[in-house]
Amino acid sequence: MGGLVGIGGATLSVFQSIGFLLFPFVQSQTKVKWVKILNISFQFLIFISMIICGRSGIVAVFLFFPLVEILKGKAVLAILLKYMLLYITIFFVGYALLMVALEFIGDDSLGGPLFRSFDILIQSKEAGTYQNETQDLLADMLLFPTDFVTIIFGNPFYFTNASSFDRVVTSDIGYIIYWWAFGIIGFFLYHITYFYLLFKGFVKRKVNRYYAACLLVTIITLFFQTKEMFIFARVGFSMHMLLYFSAIFQDKYKMNQV
Repeated sequence: MGGLVGIGGATLSVFQSIGFLLFPFVQSQTKVKWVKILNISFQFLIFISMIICGRSGIVAVFLFFPLVEILKGKAVLAILLKYMLLYITIFFVGYALLMVALEFIGDDSLGGPLFRSFDILIQSKEAGTYQNETQDLLADMLLFPTDFVTIIFGNPFYFTNASSFDRVVTSDIGYIIYWWAFGIIGFFLYHITYFYLLFKGFVKRKVNRYYAACLLVTIITLFFQTKEMFIFARVGFSMHMLLYFSAIFQDKYKMNQV
């Protein structure tokens, strides 16, 4: 997984946030103190990289950190306290990085990416609203197929990259792209792996921590599919498979112990 760069888009930022969110599961698997300290150091590096890469990862942490605590079986009050602490930490670290960038580095290198990550806060301070141009763009990209054949079977022509054709459907939303490309039948077949991981993770989340972590990654991936194409993204799918097969191996290990 790449990191500490101001490019890469929402995909890199979100999957880095998943790495950040998975650390509580990692910490619960070790009792060695120096390993825990090393894990915290890595988490901090991912945290800094996530802020530099873009706002989507920050949004993912804010939205799904409570889910991490719930999957770990924490009490509601503890979840709220940790959530508030995390929110305050991200805000002040991001603000400090922004000030350092403006003072010593300038807008073009680190300042630019930080402005992009925190532009919602900057715009809200200036305009008194939390409206963001990404929200407007996504609203304009809700382009559904209208003819019966395309709805059922899709029409890949609409997404051809050939120079002799224009791209008819100007949408970046993953669900919209796959509906146009595959139709509703192909759409469900393409997503069936993630639906299975969602079901399996939900059913076995309490008996196997790896399934709980797999459930978290699946939910985040399906959520951000509304913004870009996250399904079967290289880094994300690798995470899924590592967690899923780790869960299977742990199940087999427990069975052999009995």
